[in-house]
Amino acid sequence: MLYIDTDNDGVVDANDAFPNDPTETLDTDNDGLGNNTDSDDDNDGLSDLQEAPFPGTRTDPLNPDSDGDGAIDSVDTRPLNPSGDTDGDGLVDDADMDDDNDGVFDTVDAFPLDSTETVDTDGDGVGNNTDTNDDNDSALDANDFFPLDASETIDTDGDGDGTGNNSDTDDDGDEVSDIQEILNGTNPLNSDTDGDGAIDTDISIQTPTTDIIVDLFPLNPNESSDSDGDCTEFNLITSGNGCGDNSDTSDTDGDGITDTADAFPLDPNESTDTDGDGIGNNADTDDDGDGDGTLDTEDSTPTGAVTDNNNNGGGGSSAPPAFILMLLLANILRRRV
Repeated sequence: MLYIDTDNDGVVDANDAFPNDPTETLDTDNDGLGNNTDSDDDNDGLSDLQEAPFPGTRTDPLNPDSDGDGAIDSVDTRPLNPSGDTDGDGLVDDADMDDDNDGVFDTVDAFPLDSTETVDTDGDGVGNNTDTNDDNDSALDANDFFPLDASETIDTDGDGDGTGNNSDTDDDGDEVSDIQEILNGTNPLNSDTDGDGAIDTDISIQTPTTDIIVDLFPLNPNESSDSDGDCTEFNLITSGNGCGDNSDTSDTDGDGITDTADAFPLDPNESTDTDGDGIGNNADTDDDGDGDGTLDTEDSTPTGAVTDNNNNGGGGSSAPPAFILMLLLANILRRRV
């Protein structure tokens, strides 16, 4: 009975997966299809043809795990080389999607077997966590405003827009382009080239619109403004000399009064301050400050203090009292009689 071969295919029934089918004898993957009919005998996801010696994978078409490492051939990145379990999670590396268990899939992990590294920005073989110059430019990461961008290292104006000097057209943020500053001779990396506390501007191409104090003479540390507008040059080292507010001795505010005689040389609406109270006569309602309570509009001498000849503290007049005049007149009339 042990030698019965029902289908007469040369394989006794006891060893024949298909004892009644002379065309089939084996079913390696037990899927109900005989190996002669089944295109994937070991059911590993690779067809028998794909597992052929050449040009196939050279894996065993009758063994779903050719190298016996626990990963079936179709997902095993090295199906003929048994792999270990780097992260010790129970999955061999060839079957594990994250071999080092660092939270980054091996497909996008530059260091799939090193849990301390995942990225290598400059491709030098040293991970960013270890590399002191991640983008391999001229600046170490500690001094690099853009450690992952090889095209940028500095952001002089720190404008917060993420634009480095190489891309920024106004590196120092003074509203004058780098190109124009080079033409003017000012420093494109310093918003106050002459160090006088006023921000560089370029009067030749624009009218300042910012609220900050701008420097009409960015190369002259002694001048920054021109109240009466009598300067004609602005972006030269000598510009502002003699016409800027600090050196303009003629008439800085253009009110017709020379600065030496003008109590308010920067205010075209004021020039005198008779009572020295810091308020110009045009705005002061009591120019002489005589304290008599008389406003300029009612004071016969609005710019001259009243003298008190009677020492009575009341701001008395220098004219003789009326009764004295009457006595004098009576004496004159008496003599005529």
